[in-house]
Formats: sequence, structure tokens, C-alpha cells
Amino acid sequence: MQMEKSRFTEFFIQKNDRKEREFKEWIFHRGMLFDSSDKWWGDDEKKRSKPHEGLDLCLYKDHVGNIKSLDEKTKIPAMYNGIVVSIINDFLGKSLVMEHSFPKDGNQKFYTIYGHTKPKVDFSIGRIVKQGEIIGALAPTSELKTKIFSHLHISAGYGIKDFSYDKLNWNTIADQNFMILIDPLPLIEQ
Repeated sequence: MQMEKSRFTEFFIQKNDRKEREFKEWIFHRGMLFDSSDKWWGDDEKKRSKPHEGLDLCLYKDHVGNIKSLDEKTKIPAMYNGIVVSIINDFLGKSLVMEHSFPKDGNQKFYTIYGHTKPKVDFSIGRIVKQGEIIGALAPTSELKTKIFSHLHISAGYGIKDFSYDKLNWNTIADQNFMILIDPLPLIEQ
């Protein structure tokens, strides 16, 4: 199934007061990409224990060629209209799980997951969100022992069957009996 591109990058530029000249493109190391088994942080292991379930947004280039990084002030816009169905802890902050209904997809449910966030104070399960609405900011990483930049993890996928949202965690998200994950990069490309 082919998903429509979101306006994520456009909303990111707009909501974070970046001008078009201040953002040219996202930059990725191998370990930041979907299905990669490489790590891009820390100095101990060079491989992940399982392939990456999504995409890590951390670095971007401006039109002059300067490389910049995101920080905990970075606002996170929603990719699509949807509803918050779960908020789970992750190793840097919280992950917001949103369910989206697209009429052309029939009854199949599509999910986006925004990891390593500090959700807005008024966000709770059941909250209806509009495309482009700010859902939170990046979780701070300055107090962690592991040297890792603040970054946004995005996962996207289709639900295989109905399941209880209270069973969602990072193990079930990656379980193909619950969800078929897809590469989020084509969904956010400008």
C-alpha cells in the first residue's frame, strides 16, 4: 500500500521558525535510517540488537552548507490528522502513538509513532490531533550517560489486526504479528 507524503518537513520549518534558506535537507548517518542494524550513537557497540524500527531526525543542512542539529526546543508537528491512542515510555522520554484513518484504505489502520519526545502538557490518550499541530518537543538528552543528541524517532506502519492499545510497547511495535512497519522517509521528504 502506498501512503501519501505528509507535510511534516514543511510544518517542521514553519513551526520552528526556520526560513526556507535555513533548511535545505535532512542529513542521515546509516544507523538513523529505517531497517538499519548500525548504531549512530555511543562508542561501545556498533550494531543494534535488532533492525531500526524507524527514522531518526537529528541533523539537517542549510542552504549555505552548514550542518545543524535539533535540540530540546524543537517542536514536533503531527504528520497527519489522527487520534492519540497510546503514550509509552522510551529510553529518552515518551513515545506518542497516533492512529490515522484514510478512507481509501478501508478499515486498515495506519499508525505513526513519535519517539523521544516531551509531549505537550494537555496531551492524553483520546486527543484528536490535526495535521501540522504541535504534539510536543524533543526530550532532553544532556543528563544521559550515553552521548546521544536530542533526536526525533519516527515509526510508521499498518496494523495487522485489532489489538489492545495498552499492549503497545517497543517490542510489540516491532512485532510483525501486530504491525507492518514501513520506511517513514518517503512520508516526510520535502
